[in-house]
Amino acid sequence: MAVKKQKVNWNFQGKDFTDISQFPDGIIGFVYKLTFSDSTYYVGCKQIISIRGTQSNWKSYNGSSKPILEALKSGEIKITEKEILEFAISKQELLYRETLRIICDRVLEDEQSRNGWVSCKLYKSHIMNPKPMKITTKRKTKKKL
Repeated sequence: MAVKKQKVNWNFQGKDFTDISQFPDGIIGFVYKLTFSDSTYYVGCKQIISIRGTQSNWKSYNGSSKPILEALKSGEIKITEKEILEFAISKQELLYRETLRIICDRVLEDEQSRNGWVSCKLYKSHIMNPKPMKITTKRKTKKKL
């Protein structure tokens, strides 16, 4: 008998997010926490809109960590919860909020965490005065002669 995969939706404060229209205006991404069947977790961030205005694979996104993706594929673990922790209006704000969560929540010091590292380069001006990401149309490429 085949095991039916259970779909876990992104959740923010008790509300499932299944469509991009549910996000607040101007939001380009979110910081998240994935919780797994073995009681471990992972904190990361996901951009939902590209600079070109195209929607990402946020609905089916399970992280970018190779060890986690391999453990999910092998069936070693399953995702039990996809929690949106906070939203961001720019890439810089998204990176800042993810890093702040990982450091301030002491994620790297927690044995239950699957996070292995954190790295970022931020500018104070982007933190003190965040500006929404500008969405542009696709650029026309120049033809080579």
